[in-house]
Amino acid sequence: MGFEDRTAQANTLISSVTASVWEHPNLKSRFHHIPFGYETHIPENVRQKLRFIRTNAARHVKFAPDFFLLDDQLPEKVYLLEYKCTQTPIALASRISAVAKAAHKPGLKAEDIGQWEEAAYDNYLALHSIGASTVIVNYCAYHPRLLLCDFVHRVELLLRASVTTPTQTGSRTPFVNIDLNSMPTLNTFLTDEHGVAPAIIDPIFDGLKQQLATLLPLKPWRSPY
Repeated sequence: MGFEDRTAQANTLISSVTASVWEHPNLKSRFHHIPFGYETHIPENVRQKLRFIRTNAARHVKFAPDFFLLDDQLPEKVYLLEYKCTQTPIALASRISAVAKAAHKPGLKAEDIGQWEEAAYDNYLALHSIGASTVIVNYCAYHPRLLLCDFVHRVELLLRASVTTPTQTGSRTPFVNIDLNSMPTLNTFLTDEHGVAPAIIDPIFDGLKQQLATLLPLKPWRSPY
């Protein structure tokens, strides 16, 4: 998937979650969902110049989460927020087996495995080390629970790797595989971390899942040949 497609995919996810959750009448007076990061504030010409700069400062700028969230009722609950979206699961049995073996999880299935860019993941952990934790809202069209959410440092890492299969449009950058089963759903996260009543968030979440399943459906893996 090329950069433009990934951007459109992410924007669809962000728009849907924002409209359904952060701007919901029962929640919008409490939560402040504020654009903050690289893709929301840095001009395109500057982003192009930063692409090949490898300093720590450039890394923090390039992989800064795109939003932060503030809870008026729990002001200590302020953290950086990023969105991840995947519509295509791992297709190769050999790849799934390699991840399962590395993680010592023989029963691991394709639907259990998420994938994030390694440099971004490491930057989130670096931010956490100085007390600036990042939360990921992770939509996976192939996972049974679809829309997951948790602090990055709590998500279980399975394997670090690089792209080895042929690709015409992908970035081929190193990535990490994470265990999606280690993440709660978005509604559970908001209930557990912010005390949002299930009677409020669960119906919102159910409607949002249905909407996203239509807008961002499962896509089968296709060989580039």
